[in-house]
Amino acid sequence: MKKADLSNIKNHKILFLGRSCEKIEKKFQEMNIPYTRTEDPVTDAFVKDGKFTFGVSYEYDHIIPKDVIECFQGRLVNLHRSFLPWNRGSNPNLWSFAEKTPCGVTIHAVDPGINTGDILLQKQVTFDSISSESTLCSTDRILAEEIEGLFCKNLKTIIQDRFVRRKQTGSGSYHSRQQTEDYMSKLPKGIDTPINEITSAE
Repeated sequence: MKKADLSNIKNHKILFLGRSCEKIEKKFQEMNIPYTRTEDPVTDAFVKDGKFTFGVSYEYDHIIPKDVIECFQGRLVNLHRSFLPWNRGSNPNLWSFAEKTPCGVTIHAVDPGINTGDILLQKQVTFDSISSESTLCSTDRILAEEIEGLFCKNLKTIIQDRFVRRKQTGSGSYHSRQQTEDYMSKLPKGIDTPINEITSAE
């Protein structure tokens, strides 16, 4: 059987791992790229049976198994709302304010580590004019808009793998889900906590 010409994005079939995202899914539809979205855990058999040629992970709540990663042969990317290598793992927006580390968004290749893969694209985001109304929720929405826009703008180039990938440098930081839950439990207003209260937190 002749292999598909993967230089043509319309010959790809995308597996979209994560919650529904209107902006990204609309972009797939506009470019006539077939895709399947799931929030469930997946296996290598699922990827092979579905004949998926490219994978996109965004707000996906499961660890992607190594054999699934290997199925994509480097054509699996994750959209992470942090300026890697800072704030790998859970709720990067919270930790960028709590620990005063760089804030931003990154599109990176998926490897067996947690947000440790090579960087394709990233953008630092600064909140220089934070108002008293700025909260964890509102700033996270801004980061969501940034990462979705960055991905959609560069979708063709990402799928065709025309970026020079670069290794992450420096130790950065990592936070587990438990760390995040423990920290959030101390914030009575939760995601509606004003950012200026986060930056002053010990």
